[in-house]
Amino acid sequence: MIRKEHGRGRVPGSNRQTPRGKHRVEYYDELGICTESFVIEPGGENVAVSIPIGMWHTVHALESGTCILEMKNGKYEPLTEVDILK
Repeated sequence: MIRKEHGRGRVPGSNRQTPRGKHRVEYYDELGICTESFVIEPGGENVAVSIPIGMWHTVHALESGTCILEMKNGKYEPLTEVDILK
């Protein structure tokens, strides 16, 4: 599922890191074309990511047992139809 990152005011949308395992983050444009992809893993080249507000993205676990920690600004808001790229 490709979803859009929400944010409140001028604060970043969300931050993710992987305390265990490895995952790939992919960014997409409005047409659903992958524009950037990178791996997040402890001790790797990228250990965390801050996903910009309005960025279409998805995350794939690359190893069994991968744990992803996501920190968001503000309260939880469930996804709606407009938040999912089709």
